[in-house]
Amino acid sequence: MSQDTSYHAPEIGEDMAFQSHDWMAERIGWGVMVLVIVAALLGLFAVGPMSWTTSTDTSGLLRVDYGRIQRQTAPASLKLDVDLAAVTDRAIELQLDQTFLEFFDIDSMQPEPAEAVATAQGLRLRFRAEPGQGRATIYVQLTPQAIGLRRTRLGLAGHEPVELSYFIYP
Repeated sequence: MSQDTSYHAPEIGEDMAFQSHDWMAERIGWGVMVLVIVAALLGLFAVGPMSWTTSTDTSGLLRVDYGRIQRQTAPASLKLDVDLAAVTDRAIELQLDQTFLEFFDIDSMQPEPAEAVATAQGLRLRFRAEPGQGRATIYVQLTPQAIGLRRTRLGLAGHEPVELSYFIYP
């Protein structure tokens, strides 16, 4: 009496062309996930090495450090480094254009300006300063109110302004 011990699996049809396309789609999906992770690590979605930049005016008297990637209604900051050679009448005058005021709410400044004057071009801020060598730093805390790619300008009175370019996520 012989017993058949072999196992017979049911026949399953295979479609190699479909499987090949499925594998290709899976590899593309993995590639997209890796690209999203790398972009996030570089700062293209929030904070990271590619999200911060520095812009300088043509005279070299004003340098602005800012995050070019922002989120609407999330706190943001600017760091303004002003060469003390720009001091006139014991003050530094900074001009913010109208678009800056439309796209951002200014929450605070350190030091606070001694004077703020609304002009047709935007807002002129006057900070007390002593002339000399070195640089003065002004910190600005602000909140983005717009969405999308935005360009604003700010600069020292009497000098070419610096153009700042932002991308603001919702």
